[in-house]
Amino acid sequence: MRPAGPSTGPQVPIQPSRVATATATTTPRPQRDADSAEITVELDCGAFDCSDADINRFLDDLQDYLGSATVSFVSIRDNMLRVLICDSTSLPELETALRQRDSAQVEFQNFDSLVRFVYGVPCGGDYSVSYIFDSPSAASVVTLPITLMMVLLGAILM
Repeated sequence: MRPAGPSTGPQVPIQPSRVATATATTTPRPQRDADSAEITVELDCGAFDCSDADINRFLDDLQDYLGSATVSFVSIRDNMLRVLICDSTSLPELETALRQRDSAQVEFQNFDSLVRFVYGVPCGGDYSVSYIFDSPSAASVVTLPITLMMVLLGAILM
């Protein structure tokens, strides 16, 4: 049982905690008002069967949808197509359309699904190789041919 009065033992001052307090940081929200984006879509042309015609049909439909915006091919890996869109005022509408898979498959030929939609990417001279390499999939598209070339070169020199 604890005594009702004050403690008779030595008094030890209570020190404030030395544990660092975490400050709340917010992850930047996508800039839905940006006029540029990089999108990755999965095309419905088989895992390895995307022809130039398949890719061009999707890109043509995308250009028709966006009007005067600039639509640029970035890369293709298997059936994953990366596209850069610049100077567009209808990116949120495009994202919504692509997320509605059933209606998007009618609007865009060879479309299967939206994989990634990144707002506010640099366009023009600012869209450099270093930005493209921010994703591991893009880096592997370039490093695989270089690695294969080095192996073949090594076999030839032996």
